[in-house]
Amino acid sequence: MSLDLYAYIWGALFVLIFSNIAVCLYVAFFKLSLIESHLANCKLVENNRDIWRGGLFGRMYRLGQISGMIFFPSPIVKNGEADLEEIQRLPAELKRWVKIPYATMALLSIAMLVLWAWGKQAGWLK
Repeated sequence: MSLDLYAYIWGALFVLIFSNIAVCLYVAFFKLSLIESHLANCKLVENNRDIWRGGLFGRMYRLGQISGMIFFPSPIVKNGEADLEEIQRLPAELKRWVKIPYATMALLSIAMLVLWAWGKQAGWLK
């Protein structure tokens, strides 16, 4: 593999990352209110809405908290901050709007680490 191809792969990876961030922003600004309305009885959602408000970072934080609640509901349910039945009743379409971008970002982060290690091993990175 040449250094040029390696650089193109990095470029493609960054395009994918920024595209995924754009999708997360879309969800945060256009789907978050609908998602939160389905999770109205969750203390976590209610508290985050009151604390973080509607700015860019607040919306992204709230979306991150909801994704954590959807991916790993057990600790949040144990703390009494959410109702498992309410999380399970969230429509599949809305769950996909939360799950896909965050799972994609996790995979892209792993791909970045693998690509970095590959570059180090090949001697292209100092």
